[in-house]
Amino acid sequence: MQSHLLVNIKQLVNTGSGNRPLYGKEMAILPCLENAWLLIEGEEIAGFGKMDSLKEDLPNLPETKTDCSGRLVMPSWCDSHSHI
Repeated sequence: MQSHLLVNIKQLVNTGSGNRPLYGKEMAILPCLENAWLLIEGEEIAGFGKMDSLKEDLPNLPETKTDCSGRLVMPSWCDSHSHI
């Protein structure tokens, strides 16, 4: 399986790790990580974290990576019924 690493992400949006549906006011909370990394394996997100823990979290870095300095990454579902 091919792995790809996104590094130096300015802000990784929607980093919640719960597996239960959100309701009401909970949907207004958008957890984010500043200065983050994101690992993609095949077509799935395999891991994410803060850049300062990258070498500890991923001792064997993939060969392919993208520098996302100054960029937001939003690897999330879309709730098409939310209202601004």
